[in-house]
Amino acid sequence: MKNIIQLFFLLCVGISYSQTRTAHINYSKLVLLMPETKKADTTLTLLTKNYQSELTRMESEYKIKSEKFKEEEPNMPSVTKELRLKELKDAETTYAKFQEVAKKDVSDKDKVIFKLIFEKAEKAVKDVAIEKGYSYVIDSSKGGYIFLDSKEDIFEAVKQKLGL
Repeated sequence: MKNIIQLFFLLCVGISYSQTRTAHINYSKLVLLMPETKKADTTLTLLTKNYQSELTRMESEYKIKSEKFKEEEPNMPSVTKELRLKELKDAETTYAKFQEVAKKDVSDKDKVIFKLIFEKAEKAVKDVAIEKGYSYVIDSSKGGYIFLDSKEDIFEAVKQKLGL
């Protein structure tokens, strides 16, 4: 009786295993082809340039103030000297804070924009996997595989699903 149960178990496992279908897709390549990615890159590049332009302006103003201070310092009363040093220190602090806020803003926008892009790509991959009867889809762009059958590549089907 025990042998019959073991045999039955092995047959069930074998049948369920044979019904599992696996496909693969180069997910990174797919995301790079999406027009939303190009638009996101353009948006983030423009935002970064705007922040960089402002930082360059702030740095230029600081250099002018600093050079003027160095020229006038020998003849400056101590009260004026303290005031100007404080202004320079405040300008340094403002620059550093602005730089930090700019980096965070670009990073936050990057995360939000690409989250939406990844969600759209993931939905298309899931839809194609369901339509074609796949149980698993491996991201072949990660390189964590030993062998992938080119017949099971769903890249073109997902591109069509996204209208690319």
